[in-house]
Amino acid sequence: MLLIVEDNPLASRALTALFNSRGYVTRCVSSAEEALVMLDQSGEPEMMLVDIDLPGMNGIELISRIKPRYPRIIYSLMSADSQELARRLEPLVPFFPKPLNPRTLMAAVDEMMHQSPS
Repeated sequence: MLLIVEDNPLASRALTALFNSRGYVTRCVSSAEEALVMLDQSGEPEMMLVDIDLPGMNGIELISRIKPRYPRIIYSLMSADSQELARRLEPLVPFFPKPLNPRTLMAAVDEMMHQSPS
C-alpha cells in the first residue's frame, strides 16, 4: 500500500487516480496527525508520499517522528515551496517538486517500490 499525505483534495484525488491506474493500492490522508492515526490503526504501508507543507505538523516532522518506529517504509517528500530544505534532505529522503511530473514521479516510485525488501 502507498500512503499519500496531502492536504489539497484535488492533488490527493489526482495522485490516487495516477497510482491506482498503475495498480498500486493507495490511501490518502490530509494531515500528519491523520497519518499517525492510520499507521496505529491500519499498520505500515510500503511507501509514503508526504507533502512538506501540511497544516499542523509538517511532512518533515512527520517522517522524523515515524521513521524510527517504521524503518522499512519508503519515504518521499513533495512540495512547491520547500525545495531548498528538501535539497538538504535529499540524500536521506527523495524529493519531488510540485507541480509534479507524473512520468518522473511514477518512474521513481516504481523503482523505489521494486527495490524495497518488503
